[in-house]
Amino acid sequence: MTTLIATLDSFHCDTHCMSSSGPNFRTPKAFRIKGPKGPLLVGGAGDIADVVFLRDLLTGLPLEDLSSMWMNDNWPPAIIEKMESDVVVSDGETLWLIDQRLVPLELLSDWYALGSGAEAASVALNYGDDPHEALRRAAQVDPLTQTPFLTVNLNG
Repeated sequence: MTTLIATLDSFHCDTHCMSSSGPNFRTPKAFRIKGPKGPLLVGGAGDIADVVFLRDLLTGLPLEDLSSMWMNDNWPPAIIEKMESDVVVSDGETLWLIDQRLVPLELLSDWYALGSGAEAASVALNYGDDPHEALRRAAQVDPLTQTPFLTVNLNG
C-alpha cells in the first residue's frame, strides 16, 4: 500500500511498492499528464498497475468520458472486476476520486489523503502540517509508508 496526499496543485506520496511475486521496489505513484484542457495530476494507492492503467487511460480524456464509458458498458468486464485501487485526479480547480468502478466523484475539499497511512496523514493535515510533514508522520505509524517521498506539481 502507500500514502498519497493530493492537493489542488501538487501530489505527495511515498515510493515504496510491494510485489506479490518478488522483492519490494521503489516507483512513482503520482504523475503529471496531459489533460484535454491542460495538465492533470493523477495518483493512487493500491495496485500500482491499476494506477498506471488509469494514468494512461486519462491522458487526453475528459473525466466525463470515463464515467460514460463505464455506464454504457464499453469496458471489458475483466477490467472492472480486477480494479483494486482508488485514484485521485486534480485539474488545479477540483479534486476527483475515481473509485474501483471507475466513477469520478467530485471531492468538496482542497486536499485528500488515501492509502494505508491516510488516517495519520489526515490528522496531521487537519492540525496544520504541510503535506511533506504529514507524510513523514504517516510513515512513523504506518509500516507500508516509507521514504523517500515524491512531490509532483501541476505546473512543473
